[in-house]
Amino acid sequence: MKLSISLLLFMSLLVLFSLPAKAQFDAEFGRSGGAVINAAYRSGTNQVHGSLWEFHRNAVLNAVGFFKPVSGVKPPLIRNQFGLALGGPIIKDRTFFFLDYEGFRQVAKDVGFSTLPTLQQRQGIFAVDVRVPYSFVDSTGATIAAGTVFTAGQRVPMTTFARKVVTELPAPNITAGKTETNFANNFS
Repeated sequence: MKLSISLLLFMSLLVLFSLPAKAQFDAEFGRSGGAVINAAYRSGTNQVHGSLWEFHRNAVLNAVGFFKPVSGVKPPLIRNQFGLALGGPIIKDRTFFFLDYEGFRQVAKDVGFSTLPTLQQRQGIFAVDVRVPYSFVDSTGATIAAGTVFTAGQRVPMTTFARKVVTELPAPNITAGKTETNFANNFS
């Protein structure tokens, strides 16, 4: 059984596209581990034929989405897909040329939410007990032994690198309804 999908694309190179709908392929296809696709291209002609096309999409007709941005403004989406096809004779009834170009340009921004440490957590103050998994030297030069337990509310020392990373993180910008222990998705 052969499933065949025929497409006549006036603006493109492809004329026929078919997918054999069987698990075992004929010997002509070799040892294929996946699908086999047959494609046929346009034949030559003694007249010059061509076409231009464009597909444009932007955010004007898009819905805001399930995760509405804090600002209430839809994220930008500008998608532009365009192309041309041109064919004709080089030597009449013998040799032909065919050119096809397709371009794609897109500007898009997705809505994203992230979780950042709260201001207390940036100082090393956590709402739960913290057990040090391995020995390290903190930013003051003191050695903190593995297995040391810092109780909730007690400042946990940080390495110089950890302190640098934490200080360069942006501050949380979503605070409505969030508490110190429920800080998920506090940055957009």
